[in-house]
Amino acid sequence: MMDACELARQYSIPDCESCLLRQLKDQILLNGTAISTVLDKAAALAMPQLELLALERCSSMVITPVAFQGFSPHALLLCLSAAHLRASEASILEAVINWGKQRLRNNPGLSMSDALADIMPKVQLDSIPADVLLGMIASLELTSSEATSLQVTQQPQALPSLSKQYARRPWGELGQDIACTDIDTIQFVCQQHQGARSRHCLKADTGRYVWHLCIERYSSCTWIGLVDDTADMTRWLGCQTNCYMMGSNGSIAAAATKCNCNAARFGCSLSPTEKVLYGDQSYHVTPYGTKFDKDGTRVTVHIDMDARQCSFEVDGINFGVAFWTLPAQVYPAVSMRYGGKVKFITCMGVD
Repeated sequence: MMDACELARQYSIPDCESCLLRQLKDQILLNGTAISTVLDKAAALAMPQLELLALERCSSMVITPVAFQGFSPHALLLCLSAAHLRASEASILEAVINWGKQRLRNNPGLSMSDALADIMPKVQLDSIPADVLLGMIASLELTSSEATSLQVTQQPQALPSLSKQYARRPWGELGQDIACTDIDTIQFVCQQHQGARSRHCLKADTGRYVWHLCIERYSSCTWIGLVDDTADMTRWLGCQTNCYMMGSNGSIAAAATKCNCNAARFGCSLSPTEKVLYGDQSYHVTPYGTKFDKDGTRVTVHIDMDARQCSFEVDGINFGVAFWTLPAQVYPAVSMRYGGKVKFITCMGVD
């Protein structure tokens, strides 16, 4: 199939090329060798549609310790730079390290620092606990100068660089039924609420930030806010500890408590802005702002990590401080269910 695409491009047969791309979309296997072949061919043939097709497959990969086996250096660089890998930074680093070791076995003349020289700068390390990172790097048996040259230390980021740092892949950890439809856009295909967390790590005493996003397609009970690194992306974020969310019903929730009324009948006296129902359980929430349920709604979260507080703004209207006791480290996050689609616009430091 790849050879046929190459011939269609060589002899300028666009209809044939488009047809082959559609067929190829259903045939790319979720393994490193196949994805790498497509990415390398896409670069050689200057076919951006083919590249995006392969990056979509990268985003669907389960990142195991051997997930990158079979990738060429070019393909792995592109995958790390442009794909939404649905895994923790520690899992991605482990897969990269194993890729480097495999490359050494195939090229005995290389050193580990040479094998990973171009790759490691693309691996994000900021959310990996320091002791875990040290243990993983120790397995490479690098000298201190080699470790420095590979940029395997956690460096503090200047505030304005946050948005630029993650411009090509802002989303980090995703629930298992969330699909990346573009570099900065995710779509929820789960029946029950799941979460998506940004890569932007906002730490205490680092100043103020703004996070902008657009709800491209609304789904009932959309929740937007901040979470720490313990949040479970397979469940509704509003009922979890250290999750601080605003809902599309105009309420806010942080470790929302269960309502003791008959949930099946939803028969308590609370108003629609004071309760939400998930599965067979209702939860208490707090009235805060106005509801938002339209496609195209713009939501902004204002975060002050010096004061450890945040406020929410919907289509230009700010509703004031919602939470005063944020954790020392938070990430922008969204919780939605089937049909929901959101676009990450920017997250940056402000003076």
